[in-house]
Parts: sequence; C-alpha cells; structure tokens
Amino acid sequence: MMENHPMTSSILLAGRWEPSSGHHDAFSASDPLTGHPLKDSFAVSAWKDLERMADAAAEATRALRHVEPERIGRFLERLADLIETEEKSITELATLETALPLETRLRGIELPRTTGQLRAAAHAARDESAGGWRQPRIDGEANIRSVLEPLNGAVLVLGPNNFPLAFNAVSGGDFAAAIAAGNAVIAKAHPAHPGTSALLADCALRAIQETGMPAATLQCFFDARHEDIARLIEHPAVAAVAFTGSERAGLAIKSVVDRVGKVCSLEMSSLNPLVVFPELSEEDLDGFVDQWSGSILMGSGQFCTKPGIAFVIGGDAQARKITDRMAARLSSSEDPVLLASGLLDALEAGLRIQQDAGAELICGGVRSDSGGFRFAPTLLYTNGTSFLEMPVSFQRELFGPAALLVSCEDLEQLLRALGALQGQLTCCLWTGSRPAEPGLYTEVMDHLRPLCGRLLENKMPTGVAVVDAMVHGGPFPATSHPGFTAVGLPESIRRFTARRCYDGMPESSLPTILR
Repeated sequence: MMENHPMTSSILLAGRWEPSSGHHDAFSASDPLTGHPLKDSFAVSAWKDLERMADAAAEATRALRHVEPERIGRFLERLADLIETEEKSITELATLETALPLETRLRGIELPRTTGQLRAAAHAARDESAGGWRQPRIDGEANIRSVLEPLNGAVLVLGPNNFPLAFNAVSGGDFAAAIAAGNAVIAKAHPAHPGTSALLADCALRAIQETGMPAATLQCFFDARHEDIARLIEHPAVAAVAFTGSERAGLAIKSVVDRVGKVCSLEMSSLNPLVVFPELSEEDLDGFVDQWSGSILMGSGQFCTKPGIAFVIGGDAQARKITDRMAARLSSSEDPVLLASGLLDALEAGLRIQQDAGAELICGGVRSDSGGFRFAPTLLYTNGTSFLEMPVSFQRELFGPAALLVSCEDLEQLLRALGALQGQLTCCLWTGSRPAEPGLYTEVMDHLRPLCGRLLENKMPTGVAVVDAMVHGGPFPATSHPGFTAVGLPESIRRFTARRCYDGMPESSLPTILR
C-alpha cells in the first residue's frame, strides 16, 4: 500500500509531484477479490490542473525539438532499469489492485514485456537508417526531401484497465511510441490501478531527472471529469490522443478529436471471430475446445484479442459437439475474477442483449456467489438465421469470460454472416489437421482478410507478440485507423508523427538525417 505517500494526493506536474487542486474530490481502487475499496485515495483533478499540464507540455514540446535521439534512448532505457529495480513493489501493488496473478502474469510475463518494449523503443529512437521510424525520402535531383518528425504538441495517453504495466499510460506501448518519436506525454492513469500507475510514473520522473530530459516529458493525473478531459483534448498544446478501452468511451473521444482535427489512435472493440471448418476429426474438435476455452478464460476473458465469437460451418451436429464439450470445460473451471464491478454490469447487459435476440444460454451467465468481482464462465449459442436477423445485437462485445457460438447451415449462410461483421483486430480460420477443401478455404479467406489487421490459422489470437512484424490494429471500430498498429516497433511510432517536407532548403537548414 502507499498510505500517506505524497503521490496519493498529488499529480505529476512539470517534473514534480504537486497537490492536486481537485484534492477534495477523490476515489479509491477496489480489491477485485473482495470487492472492498483499498485504503489509498487519489485525486480527481480539476480543470486548473489539466490546464497547467497543457501549458507545461507546450514548453516540453519546444524543448524536445532540440533533444537528440540518443538522450531519448537513454531515458527509455533508464526507465526500464528503474522499473526492474522496483519490480517487487510495482507488481505486488498491481496484483492487489487487479487480482492478476503475481508470478505467472505480472512478474513472469507483463513486467518483462513492459521493459522489453521500452528498450525496443530506445533502439528505435536512435535508429536513423532508411528502415527506421523516420523513413527519410531524398530526391537529390529535385532537391526535395521529407522525413517523419514529432507532432507539434503532446500526446494524451489514456490506458486500459486490463494491462496495468504493458499498456499503462506511463509505461506501456503508446507511451513508449510517443516518447520515441520525440513527443511529450500527458498520461491519465486508469482508476482500476492508480497506485501502480503512480509507482511507474515516479520511476519515469526519476529517469527524466537522471537523463536530463525536459521536466514535463511525462506528466500524470489520475482522473478528471469527462468535460475537462474533452477540454484537454481541445487544448492547442495537445496534438494527439492514444486510447485503449471500450467502444463507448472511444467513440466519445473520437467525437472530440474529429471536431478539433487532432490525431488519434483508438483501440476500441473486437470480437475476433473464429471460423471452424466442417468435418473436423474428434481429435481436432478436442484440440479446438481446449484452445478456445483456454483463450476465453485467459486473463478472465479481459483481453481485446479474446476470440468472442465462433462460426461453425455445416449445420448443428458439429456445433452441438463443440457446445457440449465447451460447457463441460467451462463449467469445471473456477469463476474468474474481473477487474472492476462495472465490468460485471457491462457483461450482464451484453448477455441480456444477446439472449433477447434469441441466443441460448449453454452455461454460466451469472455472477459468482463467492464474493468479489467474479463471474461464471459463459457460453451462448445461436444459429446463422438468428444471427443474420439481428447482427448488431450479436456483435455486442462480452468483455469477460464469455463467448458466442453461431451454427451456420452452409457456406452461403456463413459468408452472409461474415459480411455483416464490423472491423476486427483478428480473424482466425480453424481447419484442423486435415487440408481444407480449396474452394471453401479460398472463399472464407477472401471474406476474412479485409475484416482484420491480423489473420491466423489454427492458432488463437489472444497473445500479441512484441515483434516488428506484428499488427495490433484493424478496421473501424476495432481501431480508429486500419493503417496503424499499437504493437510492434518501429511501426507503432508512426501514429504520433507528421511527415514534413524540405523543398529547396540549403543543407545547413536540413535535419541531419536528410543531409
């Protein structure tokens, strides 16, 4: 716990922890295992706080224009080092605030992923080659040159609830990409894990001081009224917004961004459909059930890449085999713990909408009676005809340990159903161990490929490797732009850059990379 620590009543403003002007309004995170509030409280900032942050960010933006890539790289590497030094306190508080497993998730996977991303961003920041994020273009004959450069303002980063380290607004992928490009960051911590965010922000402050970065390179607040966050987005010192979260919140942000013409990188909602091919062997069916159930339960179903809907071709026989085995597997699992009480409400609402549209409840569908934010693993079933009658209702995201199976009579009905889907982060063809009929495979592939950023075969999409070839993006409403990725350096940096041209400029006036 952080009881009586100055960070619990403060915001990180222009290189210092300062009392929030909204300190009379405060909130606390909850322990998801019990549902009880934790002791530490954090400020809900007033507009005065956010305005001061924007003013400081404007100064940092000007200063960062003259900070060499080497210093940016040193800052990111030093932040990674400090996070590793503070690993014990960070991960123990994160597991208290989120109930995510300490050893197998936070220490074993997420913290190394976080520091690895930061070090990869440091390497990318220094890379001035033609293959780096700056992408220099030189036409010597015409004396015209162009290059990607930082935006003219800070990036407001709003992190999600489900990755308290690797997607945190003060340490995660959006933060690392924005900093690597030479932008200042204003971070809004997520209210589900404010203490964890405060510890990470303090590591960043120390790294700023030790490497000589501008004081307001990173600033952090913990919450604010929606209208004040909208005003911050509109402020001239803010050039872009990065957001990971619900479609409802993302669309609200997008409406503000579009009104004022700012850059945005929004990751919002994805069902990540699976298409199960007909006549799978019993062994292949068992393998599919093992992997699909495991993916639904991973992280309590709170992954944006959870495969939340499966389309099964060829009528009801194979579909019912899958639902029977899935029900047995899910019903024998412990009730997963969700991150917040609001997620329980949203999951129940989504299940009601799908059941009102005609879905059959196969298993689960209720809150656990064992306390905390637990929910029974849930599977719904419907047929292709019902899906096509109400495709919007059946595409309601079920964020948590829940999924829908759709039984399609034939290929024609499947293709119509796929044609009704919105944009997705991922799509998967599940063909099993035997080669699929070529014509069928081609038809399904042709329909799935434009729907998503990442296409898989016989592999669940839940894990997202941090490699330069990764695409963690997709058509709207999965994200706000299908051409970008939130994971994978240096590509993810491009979201927070502007291409600028130098036409006939003397060499002495050119950036070094264009000379």
